[in-house]
Amino acid sequence: MADKRIEKTKVLIKDTFLSLSLTVPAEKITVKAICDKANINRGTFYYHYLDVPDLIEKLGTDAADRLAQAILKRYDFDGETSELLEDLFHCLKENPEDARLLFGIGSSRADKGLDHLYKTMRDAAMPHWRAKSNVTDVQLEVIFNHTMHSIFNLLRLWQSGQVNMEEKEFRELYGNIIIRGIYTYVYNELPVNDSPHETHNNTIGE
Repeated sequence: MADKRIEKTKVLIKDTFLSLSLTVPAEKITVKAICDKANINRGTFYYHYLDVPDLIEKLGTDAADRLAQAILKRYDFDGETSELLEDLFHCLKENPEDARLLFGIGSSRADKGLDHLYKTMRDAAMPHWRAKSNVTDVQLEVIFNHTMHSIFNLLRLWQSGQVNMEEKEFRELYGNIIIRGIYTYVYNELPVNDSPHETHNNTIGE
Protein backbone atom coordinates (compact mmCIF):
# COMPACT_ATOMS: atom_id res chain seq x y z
CA MET A 1 0.00 0.00 0.00
CA ALA A 2 2.83 2.37 0.88
CA ASP A 3 4.47 1.82 -2.53
CA LYS A 4 1.21 2.64 -4.30
CA ARG A 5 0.87 5.87 -2.33
CA ILE A 6 4.44 6.82 -3.16
CA GLU A 7 3.91 6.09 -6.85
CA LYS A 8 0.66 8.05 -6.85
CA THR A 9 2.40 11.04 -5.26
CA LYS A 10 5.27 10.94 -7.77
CA VAL A 11 2.81 10.76 -10.67
CA LEU A 12 0.98 13.77 -9.20
CA ILE A 13 4.23 15.74 -8.96
CA LYS A 14 5.18 14.78 -12.52
CA ASP A 15 1.77 15.69 -13.93
CA THR A 16 1.82 18.99 -12.07
CA PHE A 17 5.27 19.85 -13.35
CA LEU A 18 4.30 19.03 -16.93
CA SER A 19 1.14 21.11 -16.60
CA LEU A 20 3.09 24.10 -15.30
CA SER A 21 5.72 23.72 -18.03
CA LEU A 22 3.09 24.42 -20.67
CA THR A 23 3.01 28.07 -19.60
CA VAL A 24 6.17 28.57 -17.51
CA PRO A 25 9.77 27.88 -18.62
CA ALA A 26 11.02 24.78 -16.83
CA GLU A 27 13.95 26.63 -15.27
CA LYS A 28 11.53 29.07 -13.62
CA ILE A 29 9.16 26.53 -12.07
CA THR A 30 9.52 26.50 -8.29
CA VAL A 31 8.89 23.89 -5.64
CA LYS A 32 6.26 26.21 -4.16
CA ALA A 33 4.41 26.42 -7.47
CA ILE A 34 4.37 22.63 -7.80
CA CYS A 35 3.23 22.11 -4.21
CA ASP A 36 0.51 24.75 -4.41
CA LYS A 37 -0.91 23.37 -7.65
CA ALA A 38 -0.65 19.73 -6.52
CA ASN A 39 -2.00 20.58 -3.05
CA ILE A 40 0.87 18.85 -1.26
CA ASN A 41 3.30 20.17 1.34
CA ARG A 42 6.96 20.85 0.63
CA GLY A 43 8.05 17.99 2.86
CA THR A 44 6.29 15.58 0.51
CA PHE A 45 8.12 17.02 -2.49
CA TYR A 46 11.50 17.00 -0.76
CA TYR A 47 11.00 13.41 0.34
CA HIS A 48 11.27 12.41 -3.32
CA TYR A 49 13.40 15.14 -4.95
CA LEU A 50 16.19 17.50 -3.91
CA ASP A 51 14.81 20.40 -5.95
CA VAL A 52 13.17 21.11 -9.32
CA PRO A 53 16.36 20.45 -11.37
CA ASP A 54 16.64 17.07 -9.65
CA LEU A 55 12.98 16.40 -10.51
CA ILE A 56 13.59 17.29 -14.18
CA GLU A 57 16.67 15.07 -14.38
CA LYS A 58 14.96 12.06 -12.80
CA LEU A 59 11.84 12.46 -14.92
CA GLY A 60 14.01 12.64 -18.04
CA THR A 61 16.01 9.57 -17.07
CA ASP A 62 12.84 7.59 -16.37
CA ALA A 63 11.42 8.70 -19.73
CA ALA A 64 14.64 7.64 -21.45
CA ASP A 65 14.44 4.19 -19.84
CA ARG A 66 10.87 3.68 -20.99
CA LEU A 67 11.63 4.88 -24.51
CA ALA A 68 14.76 2.76 -24.85
CA GLN A 69 12.96 -0.35 -23.62
CA ALA A 70 10.10 0.23 -26.04
CA ILE A 71 12.47 0.72 -28.99
CA LEU A 72 14.72 -2.22 -28.18
CA LYS A 73 11.73 -4.55 -27.97
CA ARG A 74 10.99 -3.66 -31.60
CA TYR A 75 14.46 -3.15 -33.07
CA ASP A 76 17.73 -5.09 -32.77
CA PHE A 77 20.15 -3.01 -34.88
CA ASP A 78 20.00 -5.59 -37.66
CA GLY A 79 20.86 -3.17 -40.44
CA GLU A 80 17.44 -1.77 -41.28
CA THR A 81 18.15 1.72 -39.98
CA SER A 82 14.86 3.06 -41.27
CA GLU A 83 13.10 0.77 -38.80
CA LEU A 84 14.93 2.43 -35.91
CA LEU A 85 13.77 5.84 -37.03
CA GLU A 86 10.20 4.65 -37.49
CA ASP A 87 10.20 2.91 -34.12
CA LEU A 88 11.63 5.96 -32.38
CA PHE A 89 9.02 8.24 -33.92
CA HIS A 90 6.25 5.73 -33.13
CA CYS A 91 7.32 5.40 -29.49
CA LEU A 92 7.44 9.17 -29.05
CA LYS A 93 3.95 9.54 -30.51
CA GLU A 94 2.65 6.77 -28.27
CA ASN A 95 4.24 8.40 -25.21
CA PRO A 96 3.77 12.16 -25.61
CA GLU A 97 4.69 12.95 -22.00
CA ASP A 98 8.02 11.18 -22.37
CA ALA A 99 8.56 13.01 -25.67
CA ARG A 100 8.03 16.34 -23.92
CA LEU A 101 10.32 15.42 -21.05
CA LEU A 102 13.14 14.50 -23.42
CA PHE A 103 12.69 16.97 -26.26
CA GLY A 104 10.23 19.68 -25.24
CA ILE A 105 11.15 20.93 -21.77
CA GLY A 106 14.09 23.06 -22.82
CA SER A 107 16.10 22.53 -19.63
CA SER A 108 19.77 21.68 -19.39
CA ARG A 109 18.88 19.08 -16.79
CA ALA A 110 16.49 17.42 -19.23
CA ASP A 111 19.54 16.71 -21.39
CA LYS A 112 20.65 14.23 -18.70
CA GLY A 113 17.77 12.07 -19.86
CA LEU A 114 19.01 12.27 -23.44
CA ASP A 115 22.51 11.36 -22.27
CA HIS A 116 21.03 8.29 -20.59
CA LEU A 117 19.06 7.39 -23.73
CA TYR A 118 22.19 7.83 -25.84
CA LYS A 119 24.23 5.50 -23.61
CA THR A 120 21.52 2.83 -23.52
CA MET A 121 21.15 2.86 -27.31
CA ARG A 122 24.90 2.93 -27.80
CA ASP A 123 25.40 -0.11 -25.57
CA ALA A 124 22.78 -1.96 -27.62
CA ALA A 125 24.09 -0.85 -31.03
CA MET A 126 27.87 -1.12 -30.86
CA PRO A 127 28.21 -4.93 -30.64
CA HIS A 128 26.05 -5.28 -33.78
CA TRP A 129 27.88 -2.49 -35.58
CA ARG A 130 31.28 -4.00 -34.80
CA ALA A 131 30.13 -7.31 -36.21
CA LYS A 132 28.80 -5.79 -39.44
CA SER A 133 31.41 -3.14 -40.20
CA ASN A 134 35.13 -3.04 -40.95
CA VAL A 135 35.69 0.54 -39.76
CA THR A 136 37.47 1.07 -36.46
CA ASP A 137 35.79 1.35 -33.07
CA VAL A 138 36.82 5.00 -32.86
CA GLN A 139 35.15 5.70 -36.20
CA LEU A 140 32.03 3.80 -35.16
CA GLU A 141 31.82 5.93 -32.00
CA VAL A 142 31.95 9.09 -34.12
CA ILE A 143 29.29 7.77 -36.50
CA PHE A 144 26.98 6.75 -33.66
CA ASN A 145 27.49 10.04 -31.83
CA HIS A 146 26.70 12.04 -34.95
CA THR A 147 23.71 9.87 -35.86
CA MET A 148 21.98 9.83 -32.47
CA HIS A 149 22.52 13.51 -31.74
CA SER A 150 21.27 14.40 -35.22
CA ILE A 151 18.14 12.36 -34.53
CA PHE A 152 17.73 14.04 -31.13
CA ASN A 153 18.12 17.53 -32.60
CA LEU A 154 15.64 16.86 -35.40
CA LEU A 155 13.10 15.42 -32.97
CA ARG A 156 13.60 18.39 -30.64
CA LEU A 157 12.73 20.70 -33.54
CA TRP A 158 9.65 18.61 -34.31
CA GLN A 159 8.55 18.39 -30.68
CA SER A 160 8.91 22.14 -30.16
CA GLY A 161 6.76 22.91 -33.21
CA GLN A 162 9.57 24.58 -35.13
CA VAL A 163 9.12 22.37 -38.20
CA ASN A 164 6.50 23.70 -40.59
CA MET A 165 5.78 20.58 -42.64
CA GLU A 166 3.50 17.58 -42.65
CA GLU A 167 4.46 14.62 -40.48
CA LYS A 168 4.97 12.27 -43.45
CA GLU A 169 7.29 14.73 -45.17
CA PHE A 170 9.27 15.29 -41.97
CA ARG A 171 9.70 11.57 -41.32
CA GLU A 172 10.91 10.94 -44.87
CA LEU A 173 13.30 13.88 -44.65
CA TYR A 174 14.96 12.93 -41.38
CA GLY A 175 15.05 9.31 -42.49
CA ASN A 176 16.98 10.19 -45.63
CA ILE A 177 19.32 12.50 -43.72
CA ILE A 178 20.24 9.92 -41.11
CA ILE A 179 20.18 6.67 -43.07
CA ARG A 180 22.73 7.50 -45.76
CA GLY A 181 25.73 7.70 -43.48
CA ILE A 182 24.97 4.52 -41.58
CA TYR A 183 24.24 2.46 -44.68
CA THR A 184 27.43 3.63 -46.33
CA TYR A 185 29.90 3.37 -43.46
CA VAL A 186 28.49 0.71 -41.15
CA TYR A 187 26.43 -1.71 -43.22
CA ASN A 188 28.28 -1.12 -46.51
CA GLU A 189 25.05 -0.89 -48.46
CA LEU A 190 23.50 1.64 -50.80
CA PRO A 191 20.67 3.78 -49.46
CA VAL A 192 17.44 2.86 -51.21
CA ASN A 193 17.30 6.03 -53.32
CA ASP A 194 20.92 5.92 -54.50
CA SER A 195 21.90 4.82 -57.98
CA PRO A 196 23.18 1.22 -58.10
CA HIS A 197 25.98 2.45 -60.35
CA GLU A 198 27.49 4.63 -57.63
CA THR A 199 30.49 3.19 -55.84
CA HIS A 200 30.44 3.21 -52.06
CA ASN A 201 32.90 1.87 -49.55
CA ASN A 202 32.85 2.02 -45.79
CA THR A 203 36.36 3.26 -45.14
CA ILE A 204 36.35 6.76 -43.74
CA GLY A 205 38.83 9.17 -45.25
CA GLU A 206 39.09 7.62 -48.71
